[in-house]
Amino acid sequence: KLLPGSSIVILDMLPGPSLDAMFSHYDENGNGIHRRRFEDGTEFEVVKNFPKEEELLEVFEKYSSDMEYREHAALRRWVFTATLR
Repeated sequence: KLLPGSSIVILDMLPGPSLDAMFSHYDENGNGIHRRRFEDGTEFEVVKNFPKEEELLEVFEKYSSDMEYREHAALRRWVFTATLR
């Protein structure tokens, strides 16, 4: 449970052509599905989506202040930070 004044940090990969290869398929809603395998051979599917800056701002605006979204192309990552009200 986060208390008022807590920092929120979300970090993930930037979408791009090189990541499309990791998806086994897309479902009927456009979600990228990635198949993963454990060392014991067990397989499972993971839904992998990439939120847009506008979506993050919309979700967090009612709970947060000092929101910032930055893309780091050289690292192929994005980061979203905010402070919980």
